[in-house]
Amino acid sequence: MTQYKKAILYFTKAYTIDPENIHNLNRRAITYYIIKEYDKVLSDLDKIIQLDPLNSSAYYLKSLTYYIKNDNNNAKVSFKKYTELLNSCNFQLFYLEYLLNKNSSKDLNNVLTKINQYYIYGNESQRIIKCKIYIELKEYSKAKLALDDILFCEFKYISYFIQEHPDFWSYLYKVNEIDTNDFTKFGIVDKFSKYMYKEHGVYFVSNLTNLNSELCQFQESDINRIIKKVIF
Repeated sequence: MTQYKKAILYFTKAYTIDPENIHNLNRRAITYYIIKEYDKVLSDLDKIIQLDPLNSSAYYLKSLTYYIKNDNNNAKVSFKKYTELLNSCNFQLFYLEYLLNKNSSKDLNNVLTKINQYYIYGNESQRIIKCKIYIELKEYSKAKLALDDILFCEFKYISYFIQEHPDFWSYLYKVNEIDTNDFTKFGIVDKFSKYMYKEHGVYFVSNLTNLNSELCQFQESDINRIIKKVIF
């Protein structure tokens, strides 16, 4: 915290020397954001916008700051201005729009339409946002399809979705008939590990701790046969 306060003093001194330095104001606004002095963030962003009305990043941070303050009305106003200034597809934009409209199924469907219009093959951010929106809309079958498309390197998000949305997890567990499978001989005992192994061929090394000494006598060929991927 001390280093941030020192930074504020430095940026404030620089501001008194050159009050029209947008780069300095932006750095001070970001520092205020880090230390959660949100009213001062907004004050500096207003100064930036006054100096540069076309500064889209200022509107983006302003929208995010209002969102953190639970002021969704002003967040949406700033976000609308940000989208008007933005010239290209940006998935940060879609994510913020998703956050601002989580309670409106109509608006969430509009976000989905925009995402589909800017479809980029292999874009994981797109799939993650689509999955989150489908979950909010309780369209779990579509959410599952989006989740299944997430690449191996993004499996960390599956755990997040499950923790954040227990109803969606219950749906996955039921539709994939996880209860009908017994993987205890491989040390797989908890529901999440069963799901990951059955649906994605992922075996967590932590499962080995559930094996007794007798069952640890796996041959290398056995391990290669039962698992596609191993995650530590």
